Amino acid sequence: MQGRQVAKRTVHTGWTGATDRVAALLRLNPGDRVWARTRELLIDGRTAELSVSYFPAAVAEGTGLMAPGDFPPGGVVGVLEGAGHRVLRTYNEARSRLATDEELRAFGTDPDLTPLDGRVVIEITHGTYGAQDEPLEALVSVRPATGNVIMFETYEGSDDDSEEVADLSGGPATGA
Repeated sequence: MQGRQVAKRTVHTGWTGATDRVAALLRLNPGDRVWARTRELLIDGRTAELSVSYFPAAVAEGTGLMAPGDFPPGGVVGVLEGAGHRVLRTYNEARSRLATDEELRAFGTDPDLTPLDGRVVIEITHGTYGAQDEPLEALVSVRPATGNVIMFETYEGSDDDSEEVADLSGGPATGA
């Protein structure tokens, strides 16, 4: 992003009902009340990503997660850890799909692309979990597929941890 103007902005915060997917990630019932933070990532003044973070009420209430505006340096993880939560693991899904009309309006279309290329987006669903495997956040973000590469790097505790960590792929548990 060197030489480019990058801005993140929070466009909405408030209580909402958890969708089926968000409820599953947060281990809640669909429709349960969650705190939502809707954001846009702009690169050179153009919308490059739309995202919404959802937090269980017990995690959000009384913390900086409910503060209006953008997060301080350290982002969501910094606010969660500042509130006493230790982030241990994340779960991520990335999939491509056709853009909704709302997403097409936000991202714009490139007249040089064939219609299908201009309509494909990458949707990332992300869950953040704490030291006791408690759900802390569910995130759904969408960006145009053209020109984007998705890379994940997560941390799962310090090198000193000796707790057993479950292998979610179905294999035996391994030491951290």
